[in-house]
Formats: sequence, C-alpha cells, structure tokens
Amino acid sequence: MKHLLFLLTFVTCLNAHNATTQQQVQEYLRIAHEHKERNEIDSALRFYQSAIELEPTNYNLIFEVGNFLFLHGFIEQALTYYDRAAELNPHAEQIHFNKGVAYNELNQHEKAAECFLHAINANHLYERAHLHAVTSFRSCQKIDQGIEVAKRSVKVISNNAELHYRYGLLLKDKKLYKKALKQFTKAVSFEPTDKLYLLELGNTLYHLQEYQEALYVFERMLELNPIDTQLLTTIEITLAAIMQKIGSVPATMHDTRSRYLPATVNTRSITLMHLEPASTIEQHIPVKDKVLPELS
Repeated sequence: MKHLLFLLTFVTCLNAHNATTQQQVQEYLRIAHEHKERNEIDSALRFYQSAIELEPTNYNLIFEVGNFLFLHGFIEQALTYYDRAAELNPHAEQIHFNKGVAYNELNQHEKAAECFLHAINANHLYERAHLHAVTSFRSCQKIDQGIEVAKRSVKVISNNAELHYRYGLLLKDKKLYKKALKQFTKAVSFEPTDKLYLLELGNTLYHLQEYQEALYVFERMLELNPIDTQLLTTIEITLAAIMQKIGSVPATMHDTRSRYLPATVNTRSITLMHLEPASTIEQHIPVKDKVLPELS
C-alpha cells in the first residue's frame, strides 16, 4: 500500500512539473515572438534558447529557431539547429528540405542535394524536394546524378511541368537533345504559355535541325509575348541562325501546327522581322531560375 501511495504521489508531482514546464516554455515563446515582431533578434533568440533548455528534445521548437535564424540571414547558425532537429526526428521531410535550402544559400549545392534526397526518402511525393534536388545537382555540375534523380522523379511526379523542364535542362547539358526534347514537350503540354519552356523547346528543335518545327514554336512565343524586347532579340538571333542553315526564312507562316505544341494551340500568321546574322544563340537564352519557396 505504501509503495502504491508513493507511486501515485510521484506521478502527480511529475505531471505537475511537466505542466509547469509547458507553461514556462509557452511564456518564453510568447516573449520571443514579441521580440521577433519588433525585430529584436538577440532578445528573441535569448528567450528561444531558454525554451529549448526546458525542452531540449522538442524538435519542432528547435526547427522553429532554425527557421528564425535563417530568415534573418544567420544561415550557418540555422544549420546547427536544423541538424539538431533532424537528429531528433530524422523522418521529418520539412527539416531536411530547409537544410537543403540553407546549404544552397551557402552555395554548397552537393550537400543541399543530399538533404533534398533525404526529404524525398521521408516523403516520396514531396514535389518541392524533387525539384530542388534536380536543380542542386545541376548547380554543382553533378549532371549524371541529376539525370538519375530526375528520371525517378518524373515517374513519381509525372504532371509537374517545372520538373520536366529541369530534367530537360540536364539532358541538354549532356547534349542528349532527343531526350531533352521529350521533357520540354511534356513541360509545354502542361503549361503551353510559359515562354521559357517554349524557348527551350524551340532551341532544342534547332539543335536537332528540325528548323520548321522550331519556327512554329518561335511564332507561338512571339504571339504570346509581342512586346517582350529581350525575347524578341533572342528569337531574332535564333531565326537568323536558322536562316544561315537553310538559306531563307519565310516572311509569314499560315495555318501552321507543330507536332510539339499542344493540340489546342494554333499558330497564326505573323510577319517576321528583319534578321541580322548571328554566330551563336546560346548566350542570349535567359535561364529559368525560380525563387526558392518560403520556409514554413
């Protein structure tokens, strides 16, 4: 009976202690958030640290502090918190993803790619992790590894235009133009008005010497972006290169349809501008590099 009474007393005291700790943690967090709202970084961090000392295994709390540091530009310090959070919960895909974003900020793209792969392992349907893994491997010039990852990714996330686009860029880097063409065509089928998807499709057709098809694609781009001067310059240079290859470019094209544009897209007759010869087109092609998503 005495043992039972002691056990009940111990459990009651433990519960009371835990409740007090929780209350204290919440109070520290409330004060930290107030300082954060006033952009008082040092004070906010001090109260975050106090909360972590009371709950050193709370990976959500540690992860929150890592995000706080990242968003205020303390990338390396943020990574130490992300590492701690990942050790406590190695299956949390968001922790690995944010680690990857942080490593990319430090231009450590290979480490970033590995973090994104960990995020994919934790959640194979995590689209942003697939996208950033492919991009990070390309950024660190690990093209073959990037291609292998992208090949698997498009099987899992088959309807993401951006993923097909980034896969196509990797294949183009290896001069695998026929395979790249397939990926750019997929990207355009999902987003038929995206000018950079169309641009890569047109230039890949150019590399494959499918000049008439390339013209169809560029006509579509001009139709969608008639006042984009940078785009017009790029297309002029590309069309000039085609003219050098085949001898002439028709002044207009009527009722044309490309095998590589979605069936719902018709190209209409437009007058092509005067073209000046150009030796290269690659240097004039803008690079599609979307802003990294916000940390959550």
